[in-house]
Order: sequence, then structure tokens, then C-alpha cells
Amino acid sequence: MNPKNTLTVRYWFTHADIADAGIGSFNLVSQGYDSLSKSQTLQATETAVINDRTISETAFQYNRTVGTTTPNTLGPALQVLGSFIGGGLAPEVDGNCQPVLDANGNPVLSNISSIERYQRTLLLQNMGLSPGQIRALGGGASQFTLSAGSPTIFAGQFDLGVFVGDDWRVRPNLTLSLGAL
Repeated sequence: MNPKNTLTVRYWFTHADIADAGIGSFNLVSQGYDSLSKSQTLQATETAVINDRTISETAFQYNRTVGTTTPNTLGPALQVLGSFIGGGLAPEVDGNCQPVLDANGNPVLSNISSIERYQRTLLLQNMGLSPGQIRALGGGASQFTLSAGSPTIFAGQFDLGVFVGDDWRVRPNLTLSLGAL
């Protein structure tokens, strides 16, 4: 501004747009979402040399951040656990898909993987069994969840700060600084 006053201004702008986030593994495209983030920062610093021993500095900062998450699909979400994600206990079956019984006449239970549960479900459906019969033989879905609503998320924030400071050169190798927010 002049030989004794200096003004420094800085501005940053950040824009991040991620499309189809959250897709992969067992999450289909309908479970993805778009994430948008914008950030702006403005800084201004004025420095004044008052005399050989006194410098005054005034600083200002403005910061604003906005983030939005928008789902790919606004329809209800459908999740069927046990079909592809986890396994569990199921009765052992013989070659004819009949339960194997122990000495007391109770079904012998064993751990099966989620893919085995799914394969068993398809086989038993092809045999014409009812959903209840399929579940009794260790097939079918173990849990059903239906979620609905608008899962859009918006968040915003801004920050404003002012700083005033003075520097006094007490000696050539010693400067005393005082500042306030």
C-alpha cells in the first residue's frame, strides 16, 4: 500500500466431487451416493511499520465449508443378510435333501457358509418346497431389512477470526510481540 504498510490477501477454493461412492463388495450401484464438498478460505493481513521499534499487524480470516451427500436412488433399500454376507448353523442334509438325524432323532447341525446357504436355497426352490420348508432345511434368508426415506445429508460450517498484534524491537536481537484475538 505504501513503504510503511503492507497488505497480503490469500484466497483458497477447494472443490471435491465424488460420484458413485460406496459401491463395491456387495453394495450395488443403487447403494452408491455422490459426495460433494466445497471449501473457501480468505485471509487478509495488514502490517504497519509505526517506527524503528514498533510493528503493528492485523489479520482477518474467513473460512466456509459445505458438504452434501446425495444417494443414487431415493427408493427403499433392500438388504437380505445370510444370502451373501454371513453363514450360520443349518441341519446337515443327505443326497435327497433330507435332514441327517443323530441317535436321538434330532437334526445334526453344522456351520454352512453364506454361499452354501444360497445354493441350498436355489436347490430347494427348484424342488418346489415352501419358504418355511426351505428355512427349516437351512436355506432362505436369515434376516430381511427394508429402509426408506430421503438419506440426503447436508452440512455447512463457517469460521470468522480477527487477530491484532504488535511487535516491538527492544534490541537488534530481541523482539517483543503482543497479540489478541
